[in-house]
Amino acid sequence: MRTIAATAAVLLLTGLAGCGGTDSKPKPNNAAPPTAAPATAMVQGRLLMVGGPAPGKGQPIAGTVTFTGPDGSVTKTQVDESGAFAIGLYPGTYTIAGTSPVFNDGKGRCITDPVKTKLAAGKTVTADVACPVK
Repeated sequence: MRTIAATAAVLLLTGLAGCGGTDSKPKPNNAAPPTAAPATAMVQGRLLMVGGPAPGKGQPIAGTVTFTGPDGSVTKTQVDESGAFAIGLYPGTYTIAGTSPVFNDGKGRCITDPVKTKLAAGKTVTADVACPVK
């Protein structure tokens, strides 16, 4: 019995001697942590001329749609005569406005209703930009 216990003790000590030695120092992790792409929100809609003679149905027009972000950043997109736009932006509350050369010679401001549009990550919001004709 002593021989078995002595042999087990020697094996245990031999096995432990190899652990934690100077040859197996942990190496520093110099790799940068992975960065996730910023979450985006989608906004889609149309630039429309609205009002005027009956039936007063919105008419798509070409022009520029401008998105002013919560930090004051400005993003612009051109739209053709279909008036349609779709763009990915960072989440936040935006003011979306538009202009068109066919609306007050490009000097009139077209807006959304409500004026501020909240965009949430992973969601799509529809925001039509109206150029009111009186």
